[in-house]
Amino acid sequence: MEDLLQLLIKDAQAAKFQPIRQAAQNALDVLKNKEDVERLPAHMLRERCLEPLHLALESKTKRLMSHAVSGIEKLLKDSRFQSSIETESEDKWLPIQILKSVYSTPNLPEDIQTDVMKLLLKMTFSTAWCMNSRIITQVAQVYIDTYSSSSTSLKGIVQAALIQLLGGFTEKLCSAMHNVEHAEDDVMSHFNARGDSKVESLTEDVVTLLNFLTDKVAVAAKAGQSKQAVPLLLEGILAIVSNSPAQLRNCEGFQQLVWQNLCPTLISLLGIPRAEIKPKAGGDTQRNVDSTNLSSATAKIIYSISVAIAKMVGPVKSLRPVLESLFHRILICSSPNNRHDALKALKELLSSPSKLCDITVTYYDDRSRSGKSVTQTNDLALIKLIVDSIKECCHTSDSALCFTCVMCVGDLLTSIEQLDRGIGVHEDSVKVIKDRFQNRHDKERIKLDRSNSVTSHSDTEEKGQNINNSNIYNSINGHPDAGKCDKKDRDILEVKLVFKHLMIKIIQ
Repeated sequence: MEDLLQLLIKDAQAAKFQPIRQAAQNALDVLKNKEDVERLPAHMLRERCLEPLHLALESKTKRLMSHAVSGIEKLLKDSRFQSSIETESEDKWLPIQILKSVYSTPNLPEDIQTDVMKLLLKMTFSTAWCMNSRIITQVAQVYIDTYSSSSTSLKGIVQAALIQLLGGFTEKLCSAMHNVEHAEDDVMSHFNARGDSKVESLTEDVVTLLNFLTDKVAVAAKAGQSKQAVPLLLEGILAIVSNSPAQLRNCEGFQQLVWQNLCPTLISLLGIPRAEIKPKAGGDTQRNVDSTNLSSATAKIIYSISVAIAKMVGPVKSLRPVLESLFHRILICSSPNNRHDALKALKELLSSPSKLCDITVTYYDDRSRSGKSVTQTNDLALIKLIVDSIKECCHTSDSALCFTCVMCVGDLLTSIEQLDRGIGVHEDSVKVIKDRFQNRHDKERIKLDRSNSVTSHSDTEEKGQNINNSNIYNSINGHPDAGKCDKKDRDILEVKLVFKHLMIKIIQ
C-alpha cells in the first residue's frame, strides 16, 4: 500500500491534484508510524487510505483512476486493514467504506468500470462473513446504475457479475440449511442454536433482496431510461429463485412476496392482452392479441422465473391461485403463436416426475398457520391449464411450435409413466393423495348406497361415476404385488395408481 501511495503522489503533480497528493501523504505518514497502525482501529486506517483513492477515482485521469482501483485491491488483501471484530456501526464496515469510495462508477470510463465490477465481486467473496442484505443491495445498486448508462459490451459484464453475486449469496443459505440438517444427528445440537439463527438471518436477507429487485422492476418498467435495467433486474431475481432451496417456501415472508409482489409484477410486465374480433364463417370469433412491448429475451427470463417459482411453491396450497393466474396470463391470454418460448421453459416441469408431482399435489397446507382464508382449490387446475394451452397451440401453422407441443406431451407422458412406477413421488404427497382419495371414495360409497334405494336418471348416472372411481381401488386390490406389500409400500402403490388415473383423465 505504501508503494502505491507514493506512486499516486508522484503522478498527481498537477496543481489541480493537490488534494490527492495531500491525502495520500497523510495516509502514508500514518502507515509508516507503527504506533499509529497498532493504535488506530482498522476502520480508521481504511478511512485514511481510502480518501486519496476516492479522490483519484474522481480525477477524470485514467492513470490516477487505475491507481485507485489497484489501491482498493491492495487494501482488501492487507491484514492491517482487516479486523476479526468490526465496529457496531455498519457504516464503518469494510464493504460500506469501499462502496462509498466507488459510488461514482457509472460516470467512469468503461475499462475502469469493468475493473470496479470485478473489484466489488472480489470484495463480496473475500469479506463474506459480514455480508448482509443491506450491503448486497448497495453493491447491486452500483451494478444497476452502471448497467443503465453503459454500452452493450459492458452490459454483459455487469449482468454476469450481478448473477454471480446474487447466486453466490443465495448458495450460502443452501449451505447453512444443509449444515443444520446434518447437525440434527449431533448430540450437542440442542445446545447450539447458532445454525438455526444463521438460517433465519440468511432467509430474511434473501427475501429482502427479492423484494428490493421486484420493487426496482416495478419502478423501472414505468420509467424512462431506467427501463433498460429491467432485463438485468429480472436476471437477478432468476439468479436468486433458481439457486434458493425448496425450504424457502416455508418462509411466510417469501410466501407474502410471491403472493403480493413478485407474481403480480411479472403479470404486469407481460401486459394486458387486448381482444381482437376476427370475422369468420358462422359468426365472429374473438382471440387475444399481446399488447406487451417486451423483447423476446426479456419474456424468456420471465418464463424461466415463473417455472422456478412453480417448482418451489407449487405444493403450497395458499399460493395456487396466484400461480395459476401467472400461468394463465402466459399460456392462455397470449396468442398461441407467442407461446413457443413459454412452452420450451415448461418442458423443465413436464420432463421431471418430481417436479410434475409438485405442480399437481398441494401437500403443503399453510392456511391454518398463516391465517389465510380457506378456499377450495383444484390441485390439477395448473397442469390442466398447461395441457389446454398445448392443445390450442397444436392447431397453429407454425411447425416448430407444433413440434415443441409434441415434445411437451411426450415429456408429460414419460413423467406420468415414471410416477406410475413410483419414481419422483414425494413422501409428503403420498399421505395427502391417499387421504384425499380415501375420503372421496368413502363419500362415493355412501352415494352409491343411496342410489340403490332411490332410482332416477341422475342417480343412475352418479352410480356409474362411483363405480368408475371404485375401479381404481379394484385395480389396487387386484394388483399382483398388493398382497406382498407392507402398509408403506401399499400406500405408495395406491398413490401411483391414483396418480395414473387422474393424469390420464386430464390428457383425455
